[in-house]
Amino acid sequence: MNFSKIYLLGDIHGDFNVVANLITTAERDSLIVQVGDFGVGFNVDKEKRSLNKLNELLVSKNIALYAIRGNHENKQCFSNPAKFGFEYSNLHLLSDYTYKSINGKNWLFIGGATSIDRVYRTEGRDYWADEKLDYQISKVKKCDVLITHSSPDVCFPHDTPYGLRKIIEQFNPPRAYAEVEVLYKDLTEEREKLGKIFKKASPSYLYFGHLHAKSEEIINGCYCRLLDINEVAEFPK
Repeated sequence: MNFSKIYLLGDIHGDFNVVANLITTAERDSLIVQVGDFGVGFNVDKEKRSLNKLNELLVSKNIALYAIRGNHENKQCFSNPAKFGFEYSNLHLLSDYTYKSINGKNWLFIGGATSIDRVYRTEGRDYWADEKLDYQISKVKKCDVLITHSSPDVCFPHDTPYGLRKIIEQFNPPRAYAEVEVLYKDLTEEREKLGKIFKKASPSYLYFGHLHAKSEEIINGCYCRLLDINEVAEFPK
């Protein structure tokens, strides 16, 4: 598949107007890749109406949109979108470990992550127990571009004053000390698994979201980009 331009979009948390605005300004015949927390599974009937309109807008400019699952959505909407009526011509909810050849490069898409604000959430309503990374290292092959929702341990946040523990604390009340410690352990283990995926895939580009922050760095020759909420970046030609 070949596209005139490729846009990377950060977490939108169900704000589909952000996508509509991007489609309006994007080049014709382009691709939008959304890195998780697209925001589906909460109110399927309402979401279908919104996604129907988005697909019509995508079709009008011959733009494709690929989205991976984040932690704030129902995993089943991505592993079996037809079950929910989420099948569209130009808008695609990708299952984990999807590979695609795009503009001459091999892309690997892996969603899922542990919610940093899990303390505030209710399972089945705005939190799903299977939200985390589905770690299947045997499915990983070398790729040029890796799209994940959260970050491998080799990337931001590093062990700095604005490290992982600091991010977790910002999303949780001070009284939730025990829960924060459990979250820190879960997220650290998940990032280690993503680090193994990163090492095996050996990409030249990595894009991810989840952490509600911005970062650009070069790790082992790989350009690693953390996208903030609603942030848009253009993939280099």
